[in-house]
Amino acid sequence: NAHQLTAVGGFVASERSVAANSIHATGFGSAAIPSVNAGSIKTSTANTSRRRNSSFIGRLNYAYDDRYLATANFRADASTVFANTDNPWGYFPSFSLGWRISKEKFFTLDKVNELKLRLGWGAVGNDQTADYASYGLVSPTAPYVIGGVVVPGTAPDSMENVNLRWETTRQSNIGLDIALFNNRVLVTTDYYIKRTEDMLLDR
Repeated sequence: NAHQLTAVGGFVASERSVAANSIHATGFGSAAIPSVNAGSIKTSTANTSRRRNSSFIGRLNYAYDDRYLATANFRADASTVFANTDNPWGYFPSFSLGWRISKEKFFTLDKVNELKLRLGWGAVGNDQTADYASYGLVSPTAPYVIGGVVVPGTAPDSMENVNLRWETTRQSNIGLDIALFNNRVLVTTDYYIKRTEDMLLDR
């Protein structure tokens, strides 16, 4: 059969949770007791964060006579990084085409074992920024004074960003694969254009 067609699909889910606690003490009366309890001034911090990702993925491969090749991919990704926005999902397709010129009847170069032309285009997403980057966060590190007494307080730590979205990188490429002298010499060359939009930067 000269035609070959394969397909695959799947679903991926992941979760990452981080919890960190620390305590700091100063004003020790003696170096003989190194425990935190021996300090006269103690401060503590606690941080927690959680990130969830879900993805639907699919791939379709087609080949005719091992000469004409085509691959199409599609994935839809969701991240809790964008849960506070209108853009929790990102959609990233890609495709590639291949032509094994060396398998054509008109190809008569004996020293060339393979000559394949490749074309491709695709998009990939990135959500690597702070877990709660779309939220307006406050920090409990702003004490204030009432009646001569220092009391705990909070202050804005980051601005809300409901327009945050998936960083998307799109790339187009054309390539050529050559095998010479019974595959003793292999040559691969590529030319590509790569552009990134909506780049995520931590502030």
